[in-house]
Amino acid sequence: MDNLLMEWNIGVQDQRKLYCTIANILKDSKSLARDSFKFLTKYLATFSGEDAYNIGEAKEEAVRTIIEFVKAPDMFQCDLLDMPAVAQLEKDAKYALVYQLLKIFLTQQLDAYLDFYEANSTLLKSYGLIREDFLVKMRLMSLVDLASTESGQISYPLIKDTLQVNDDKVEMWVVKAVTAKLIDCKMHQMNQIVIVSCCTERIFGQHQWQTLQEKLVTWRGELIALERLREFVKIAWNCLLDQGTEWPSIDDVVQSLQIALQLQQTWNNDMEMGSHPKMIRWKNRSVQPSVVLITMCCHMLVHLT
Repeated sequence: MDNLLMEWNIGVQDQRKLYCTIANILKDSKSLARDSFKFLTKYLATFSGEDAYNIGEAKEEAVRTIIEFVKAPDMFQCDLLDMPAVAQLEKDAKYALVYQLLKIFLTQQLDAYLDFYEANSTLLKSYGLIREDFLVKMRLMSLVDLASTESGQISYPLIKDTLQVNDDKVEMWVVKAVTAKLIDCKMHQMNQIVIVSCCTERIFGQHQWQTLQEKLVTWRGELIALERLREFVKIAWNCLLDQGTEWPSIDDVVQSLQIALQLQQTWNNDMEMGSHPKMIRWKNRSVQPSVVLITMCCHMLVHLT
């Protein structure tokens, strides 16, 4: 649809009418709630560059979009907090509490939701938000929050306290989160911990982008190191063959040395970018992998000459 709108050269005002019309058609079908939400967010996104006066007309739809997100049992992440059309509600006398509710669902845990509902139950009921209806979603989102902040390991007692459940329900909630594809993990019953390998981010802001960059830099370095190490080991192994005719040429060994030097440069670049590339154990010391490769290359040259 976005491509068609560009081809047809439809103006912003007409785009807004179109998005709202589609969202209104879809809203009455529970199976299409996610699609309705998508078109509402498209509508709100058209106000990103507007001034304060024009953006004010988006308040009602911004509130509606927040309520739809909160009500949806299968939506656990969104970018609404970054949208100017939504951010304007934070200081709005009428809708500030709705914005605060969204912020709780995207950045806080169950206890904050319960306290907020206790203090504002009348207002929330006016939007059709009943406390018990959203306990499941808020517990799952709280578990996601633990998974993203607890360095990959979450203790059973911490899950119990955060989700406010009994001891025998901890694993059930972990399974629910896995089933909803919010986290990928292993449960260690003996140690009473959950080891998380990955999890969904409720929001994706600057901190998440920075974390992703660091991971990509690390993975890039490791992939390069593995590929180059594989080629190097192949040549090093050939040096140990009994028949001299099967030994690699001096050129092959020199090429291995170049690979080792390139690996060293990659390691240095990663250090400059703030990453922490892996060391390996060699002769009872922690050294850079490239140091081992360079040393072995030198031995290979001596052996062949």
